[in-house]
Amino acid sequence: MPSREPLTSVALPVSRQTVSQFNTYPLINAFLLAVCAALIFYYVLSANGLTAANYRISSLREDIIRATDRQTELSTQAARLEDADAIRDFAAAHQMVLSKDTPYLFEKGNVALVR
Repeated sequence: MPSREPLTSVALPVSRQTVSQFNTYPLINAFLLAVCAALIFYYVLSANGLTAANYRISSLREDIIRATDRQTELSTQAARLEDADAIRDFAAAHQMVLSKDTPYLFEKGNVALVR
């Protein structure tokens, strides 16, 4: 029977260079990927906030336009409903007179000639 030799382990010398040469590329890539993801997330949130603000501004502008139109309608109705006697009294109180035989500069009759 062959003689059995005890198993021995051979310790290979490990230099400091081998230990310090840990592959850092995956860590750098993961860090850069996380930074890119964070920047994209920030961009999406900023764009969403800006769009929401612009929508709110346009909505408020439309509300102003509707309110102005409604005010015009109500002013027109109020002018129709005013009493003619009240208008005559107002004109007399402010020394207004009825214009007769007024020569106009334009065909539409909106600019009178003052002599």
